Amino acid sequence: EDVPSFVAEELTARRGSSSDWAGPAGAGKDEDTTDMERSLRFKDTVTIERVRLSDELKVLSEAVKSWEFSALDFAEITGNQPLCRLFEFLCESFDVAGRMGLDSKKVLCFVGELERGYPDSNAYHTRAHAASVLHSMHALLELGGLAQLSHLKHAESTLEETRLACWIAAAVHDYDLLGLTNDFLVRTHHERAVFYNDHHVNEQHSAAQAFALMRRADCNFLEG
Repeated sequence: EDVPSFVAEELTARRGSSSDWAGPAGAGKDEDTTDMERSLRFKDTVTIERVRLSDELKVLSEAVKSWEFSALDFAEITGNQPLCRLFEFLCESFDVAGRMGLDSKKVLCFVGELERGYPDSNAYHTRAHAASVLHSMHALLELGGLAQLSHLKHAESTLEETRLACWIAAAVHDYDLLGLTNDFLVRTHHERAVFYNDHHVNEQHSAAQAFALMRRADCNFLEG
């Protein structure tokens, strides 16, 4: 059965060698016993990881077909990587990178860096929130019919271009923010408010920083 690349990569990374999973050998234990313990620990770890990834795939498979999605639960399942996991699953489900001739590694690198721009220290603009908005965007496009409608009105754009642009907009919308409202930033004369002339401070900052991130060589998936 085909699975998303992140599943295969995680399982491969966790296979490694048995020594990667071994703790210090206990005093007085012979080499065979130690090797057996290492092997058992490794197998237990891989089994747990397979269960986690199976749960992850089950949630994603249901989420793409539904308006319902618990981003907080999904963040817990993925070790607080809900945005990356959902974005990659969508990309692979619709083969967006392949159809557009994009470097999928750069796309995922860009999204991974975006997710880091939603730090745990910010309890207001969270990764789970970003993933929730991304899922809502997907649901509007596919279940609400907006993707097809947009394609009919803008025939020069492909469905893949529409999807990717909307997904990125959703992922970026609160990128690199401080957990503060525009009104607070303006009233306290924050440096960001001054820089953006008190006009849509958070929104302009997120967009500007995302474009700056995209110019990085390892994240510039639009580069020919």
